[in-house]
Amino acid sequence: MRRTWRFAVPIMLSLTVLAGCGNTPEEKSDEAVAASPQASPGADKRREIEAVKADCMKKKGFKYVAFVPKPKPDAVVKAGLGDHAAMKEYRSKYGFDAFSQSVYGETHPQNPGLENNPNDELLSNLSGTQVEAYHTARDECHIQGVNAVLGKTFSSVEELYAEVDQVNQRIRDALNADPQLVSSAQRYADCLKGKGYQVADVKPIGILWAVPQVFQDQFQGLAKAKQDAGGKGRTELIVTPQEARPYLAREIKAALEDLECGKEFHAAFGPKRDRLKAEQNLTNLAPWG
Repeated sequence: MRRTWRFAVPIMLSLTVLAGCGNTPEEKSDEAVAASPQASPGADKRREIEAVKADCMKKKGFKYVAFVPKPKPDAVVKAGLGDHAAMKEYRSKYGFDAFSQSVYGETHPQNPGLENNPNDELLSNLSGTQVEAYHTARDECHIQGVNAVLGKTFSSVEELYAEVDQVNQRIRDALNADPQLVSSAQRYADCLKGKGYQVADVKPIGILWAVPQVFQDQFQGLAKAKQDAGGKGRTELIVTPQEARPYLAREIKAALEDLECGKEFHAAFGPKRDRLKAEQNLTNLAPWG
């Protein structure tokens, strides 16, 4: 089964997390660590990888446009690093990003449609058999680019995936073992419990999902019910703005309460997470398209 890479991940927490794109609880840990505001030094490496990849694809008979997503706006970067004012401004409008993508559609800052990958259009013109061949070639060419630019020795995408998983696990373990974050997470949890929220996991990674998961579950439940009734397409489109607005109002209220409880935690977690991710060179491993 082909593994799918996701890049449109929301800023709902200080770690620039997932949600809103149909992620399951089992998927969240890797993406919670892997996704963060894009730093300019890494963009240079990504451009080099994409250049090698495009040349490789051409030799294999496929047209491929070297593509690197644009850097996040400064306000979004600040929110991803745990800046309280930036997070408050974002959450006041988008909450945890569970229902807001349905409400705001293409104007939502995390909507992948805001920046089209030119390779998506190229793929749309291929037959099913050609698409599969394209994906195989793209994976092989991405490995070639990563190996050439980062000095890796991967022989397959499976090896790359395994390393990404291992790197994510090392980062999660380091964050969960950080004394400052552990202490701050406990205070965060105590504050949430005082406001009536349930907290099942007080570890630094787990605490971030105590409140957001409630709204993620609600959104997924509503989307699934509509899919079962015959709806098709992306879940944030299946749930209409009219249906999502009442949920979003409650979500925003909870997001702001959660932020007040986690103000100290987010300010420490964001920079620590990004430092570890940069040290592990994680951003440059995953293919862009």
